[in-house]
Amino acid sequence: ALPILPTEYIHTLRVLEDQALNRRYKEVDELFLEDFKMTAGQLFKEFDYQPVAAASLAQVHKAKLQDGTPVAVKVQYIDLRDRFDGDIRTLELLLQIIEFMHPNFGFSWVLKDLKETLAQELDFENEGRNSERCAQDLKRFQFILVPKVYWEKTSKRVLTADYFEGCKINSVEGIRAQGLSLRDTADKMIRVFAEQIFYTGFIHADPHPGNVLVRKGPDGKAQLILLDHGLYELLSAHDRKST
Repeated sequence: ALPILPTEYIHTLRVLEDQALNRRYKEVDELFLEDFKMTAGQLFKEFDYQPVAAASLAQVHKAKLQDGTPVAVKVQYIDLRDRFDGDIRTLELLLQIIEFMHPNFGFSWVLKDLKETLAQELDFENEGRNSERCAQDLKRFQFILVPKVYWEKTSKRVLTADYFEGCKINSVEGIRAQGLSLRDTADKMIRVFAEQIFYTGFIHADPHPGNVLVRKGPDGKAQLILLDHGLYELLSAHDRKST
């Protein structure tokens, strides 16, 4: 398949999947104190302040619950909502100026769509509900893993879920290193997203390689781990029949 963007753009933006700039532990604890009235180190039995991944909206830390269960803790950047509001106001002003100068400018809908999209992604409780619905929709596929959400340690800015390791879906070397079949892995990915597009109508809208991991399952074959359920699209029954 041909890339939509030039290769140079793809390579430059790829770091936003899981290697963006991370924040210091003081900011993490400040957010936890606001949301849970205790630090991350107090809320969990163990909490690694060095993130294992850092994306554009949040970073992910490994931790352990009091019973020793390993979890992934997704922590939103503490100043993100303030920056989001300021950036949106700036864009609204720029669009007003452009529309005044060019009355036929027809792209105001982009900002409206952006506001709705980001509002969904900034609400981690919404993401938790999406992940549970996704898990329910795909429960017949034994090769799919959707991390369980731990609601008592989740807020609108913190999401705690089961921790799983795997390689990115586009890592040919990583898949082969686990002794897994590329054909089987690709077939399973196609089946999952076809299920969402043609049957459930509840579609994961951000399936970049950092959000679809591959590991060896109990049967020795590929198991897919679906992450980051902040953004979903609903496809009506009429549209699903039309496709």
